[in-house]
This record gives sequence, C-alpha cells and structure tokens, in this order.
Amino acid sequence: MIDRSRKYTKDEVSDIVRDALNLSRSEDSQSMTRDDLEDIARQCGVDEETLELALAKRELDAHKKVIREKWRKKVVAKLWGPVLGCSGLVLLNLSTGGFPWVLFPLAFWLLPTVAQTWKHIFPSEEYLTQTAERYARKPAHS
Repeated sequence: MIDRSRKYTKDEVSDIVRDALNLSRSEDSQSMTRDDLEDIARQCGVDEETLELALAKRELDAHKKVIREKWRKKVVAKLWGPVLGCSGLVLLNLSTGGFPWVLFPLAFWLLPTVAQTWKHIFPSEEYLTQTAERYARKPAHS
C-alpha cells in the first residue's frame, strides 16, 4: 500500500506525471493544449512567467538541435575532401620515403580547413545560443 503522507521532490513529481501520461492509452491524453499545460502548471504551483521561460527554453533547445545537425553536415561536407586527399598523400609519402613533403598539403590545405570549421565542430554555448536565437527569429520559409 502506498503511503499517502509521503512527500515527493520536484524531479519525482515530474517523472511520475510523465510516466502516468505514457501509461495512458488514450490518444487525447498524449497531447495537450496550451490551456491544459497552463492549468497543470498552475496546479503544481508554477507561475505563468516561469512556464513561459520553460517553453522558450524548450524551443531554443529544439533550434540548437537543428543547428547542430546542420553544422555537422556542413563540417563533414567541407572536411571529407581534404582528409581523404591528405590521407592518400601521407600514405604516398610514407611508401616512397625521403623528404616529408606531405607536411605542406597538411599545413596549407587540411589545417586551414579545420580552422575554418572549428567553431562548428566545437561551438561555445554562447555562439550556439546566439545562432539559435537568430534562427528562431527567421521566417519559416527562409
């Protein structure tokens, strides 16, 4: 039997409500209107301003995810040629021996390309957030 006097943390409440929604078989209970969400938040003691902040954060996180995926594709498209080309040149230089001439294509082709894509490979949180905010302000058809 469940102890009705037990207190639950905010994380536990969140998990329990999420589990209850997932266990519900009804299609209507799988989606809610904004009014439903506001009503639940109010019942849980969450004010409207905090709910707005949470919804804005959720939307910004979704934009960040889209941007990271675009950047990943951009980096792969930009780096595959230099990486493949320099790999072949390294193998050729190693098999022929002699002067390590392969350092020149590495230094003047591969490294500049990596430097150009560095901010997309390892974006700072600030840069990613600024880009996501700009992305959110763009019209949907851009």
